[in-house]
Amino acid sequence: ARWSCPTLAKTLTSKPSRAMATAALMDELSCGVAIATEETRVRLELLNFMDDPTSDVDNLNGRLWVKCGFVLGENVPHAKAFDARTNLVAQKSFIDLMWHQTVVDFAAESHDREMHLMSASAERINEKMVEYADQIRSFEQAVAAEFSGCVKLFDLGLAATALRQKGYSGATSQEVARFHETMQRALYNAMKLRPDVMAKRVPTLFIHAMCHAAIRWDKGRKLDSHWLLDIHHACAGLPYHEAMFTERPLRSLLLGGNMRMGQRFGARILSAEADVLQYLEDF
Repeated sequence: ARWSCPTLAKTLTSKPSRAMATAALMDELSCGVAIATEETRVRLELLNFMDDPTSDVDNLNGRLWVKCGFVLGENVPHAKAFDARTNLVAQKSFIDLMWHQTVVDFAAESHDREMHLMSASAERINEKMVEYADQIRSFEQAVAAEFSGCVKLFDLGLAATALRQKGYSGATSQEVARFHETMQRALYNAMKLRPDVMAKRVPTLFIHAMCHAAIRWDKGRKLDSHWLLDIHHACAGLPYHEAMFTERPLRSLLLGGNMRMGQRFGARILSAEADVLQYLEDF
């Protein structure tokens, strides 16, 4: 069993005693291994697609897993006042310290600020959903709108990196800009016209867009910080795990007729305690 940054965040919003118990269980099941951040996964998936549009994300498995201490990112300290050797010693010490970080260590800290930011983000999204609600007349329209937003994550920096991977390190800024615009349009068309294929090519973007579209189409549903975490959890859980343990509302959303995430990715999506325990016994 492996876990992700949103799984951690969701755990830390529980009551302290429950959070610590859940964290200890996560430590035991994961053996200290977590999946890389969503930003890292999106970058790798997009660059993999640009390099070979026929390749799914199976070949990324060796690059997606990190030690628990780096689940929030892999930055290391660097001080301009230090020479290269001193910086290297400091960075090695930092990595050694984080190498042994556990979920229980994270759970022992306060994370009120992160949850406040998630709540503020949910409010902004809700305002936009209300503003454009009259323009969305079908689930397909909602999906197309979300695909249009997601492909913008293929930015100029990623476009330049993709060209370098192809051997065009000397591309001018105008050439990068043209490639960027062309590939954004190609990504959008591919996601709209071949959704089941693109679910296997850029799964993080695909799941993110589909979940937001489903919530957007459900006029009676409002996003909150917990739903945002659930969506990020789905983005990490479905494409890279054999099973995903979650709460009943998210399971219902993912398995709904418009979503079919269980069929698309083959992952078991479990919410009932008895089902989870039976799965672990059979594993």
